[in-house]
Amino acid sequence: MNQATFDLLDTANLILWLLPLPFLGLALTGRGRAWWPGWIQVGTLIGLAALEIASQVGPTTGPFSWVAARERLWNFLGGAGLMIAIAEGSAWFGPRGTSRRAVQMRRFLSTGFAVAGLAAAVLWSPARIGAASLLPWIALVLFEGLAVATAPVVWVGVLRAIAAFSLGASLLFPQWWIAFTCLGAILAATQALAKIRHDAGVRIARAREALQPKAIQELLASTTGPHASPGDESLPVERLEALLVFAMRSTGSIGGAVFLFQESIVPEIGTLARRLACLVAKGSLKDLPAAPGADLAAQALLSLVSGSEHASEVSPEGAVESYLLDVFHSPRLAVAVVRSEGRPLGMVVLAPAADREHFSPGDLHVLEFLAQQALSSLRYEAVFHRLQEDSRLSREFEIASRIQKGLLPRSTPQVPGLEMSARVLPAREVGGDYYDLLPLPDDRLLAVIGDVSGKGLPAGMIMLIVRTTLHLLVDAEPHASPARLVKALEERLVPQLDAFTFMTFLALRWSPRDRLMTWSGAGHEHILWLSTVDGKLHRIRTGGLALGLQRENFAMREERRLLLAPGDVVLLYTDGVTDCRDPHGAAWGLDGLEASLDRHRELAPDDLLEAVLADLDRFRGSTPPPDDRTLVVFRAS
Repeated sequence: MNQATFDLLDTANLILWLLPLPFLGLALTGRGRAWWPGWIQVGTLIGLAALEIASQVGPTTGPFSWVAARERLWNFLGGAGLMIAIAEGSAWFGPRGTSRRAVQMRRFLSTGFAVAGLAAAVLWSPARIGAASLLPWIALVLFEGLAVATAPVVWVGVLRAIAAFSLGASLLFPQWWIAFTCLGAILAATQALAKIRHDAGVRIARAREALQPKAIQELLASTTGPHASPGDESLPVERLEALLVFAMRSTGSIGGAVFLFQESIVPEIGTLARRLACLVAKGSLKDLPAAPGADLAAQALLSLVSGSEHASEVSPEGAVESYLLDVFHSPRLAVAVVRSEGRPLGMVVLAPAADREHFSPGDLHVLEFLAQQALSSLRYEAVFHRLQEDSRLSREFEIASRIQKGLLPRSTPQVPGLEMSARVLPAREVGGDYYDLLPLPDDRLLAVIGDVSGKGLPAGMIMLIVRTTLHLLVDAEPHASPARLVKALEERLVPQLDAFTFMTFLALRWSPRDRLMTWSGAGHEHILWLSTVDGKLHRIRTGGLALGLQRENFAMREERRLLLAPGDVVLLYTDGVTDCRDPHGAAWGLDGLEASLDRHRELAPDDLLEAVLADLDRFRGSTPPPDDRTLVVFRAS
């Protein structure tokens, strides 16, 4: 019977293999659950730790002696597996400059290494290094040469090169194993921290882009002066109430209130006074405007949280906090301050349910940006009315057009196997058509197109809410199917629409590995598909009811698939394209669009889109378009 012996070196190896596991655990939570190289790293680290234990307490004689005899080989194979997983992990969030061919070659070499490792395990001889046992060395040199060349940053490549040398040397000289253990643990922990930082950055960037477009920031900077007051009569309180309900639903709160600064004349001294007034209150805070001392409590609450740049949670930690919570009749509050150029304009307050102990960081994050976006948009509408009264509509329309452009994709993403182009032409300066192109993990793409009933600012506001909600949904669940995204969007959007407003919608997901385009529709126009297999143009019904026609009991919508061959063309459009009319009143219709698409089928997406729009302009002549026009073109390569 073997006696378990633990020496200092083996114990250090064991501890080092366990150190990266907590960091990997954090990286694999939330949207990082789909990061499969991280799961392989966890399994490999646990396996290496188990090998360290087995080398000290395992049998050296008997039927399992072959395990101990090949200890160096097992360590070598486990370490190489960790290096392969780290190389694959960096491809998920590292720089996109690595060519697809280099990634494929790296994966081919990793497969070759696995085969070489199995051959060496069978033919390994502890007494001598034979030809078969050299196979893992050769495979390691080839793989690491490519991995170092495609490393995300220079210092990672240098660290990988040293680690690969240490790993190869440990097959002959066991004392090199501790060097590789240190470097491997550092690489795994560093990559896990980089993944955590990357996910947080993507989440914040997408939320900022979705909820705080640069155009609206420019609007506030150009139209909100030091004496501007959000308490103008032109402020649409009804829309403010709808946006507050949207914030409450998004965070699961049972009460909410919006406070804005207002200026009023004080007759006694003949001057202006600026006070914080509750414009809208809902749910458990609905009686707040009439509550004694509510204005003073709100001013004190704003002073309490104004030093923070982010949304804050107020809990009964002191006498002041307890007093304020008592006035608001809530056990705790979430508060987001609305600022313009550093100057507070007001705040949004949310109250949780009685059985809820804390607001989650995600709720505070959503509240912070959603409140700022909602009030910025309302400020924009108030400015619109004031500019209209002052006969300065041309400048307002220019601002509105900037906002519209800021909400749409600024560039076309690069996705394997698919070329694309898109264009939106509003009937007015602000329209209700919407499209988006969102890159997903595994080189996939989510494409959406929608059409809000009506035109102008009301449709544009709904478009803003749709875009905001969609980006948050995709960020929270990037692997959700199109049908699941449409259902989740419907559940969050429809309660915010009035009975006479609806939106057609279509979500498509492109997967380059199997060349599948999967889609789910909500009453949108046909998909036009030019097939290179039969040379024909096909109309495909998207199906489903438009969002807003079904007010409750939302069911999962049908999901369909289309396999694209190289050269196939897919065209998406809104009804503003087919509804265009010539000077005699005849509509272009779907037949006109199909004829134009078929005529220009050989062109690249950008040129095809321009050619179709040119045909449409020639058809309608000087007749103004009746609705917004949107076209999205895909060509499989």
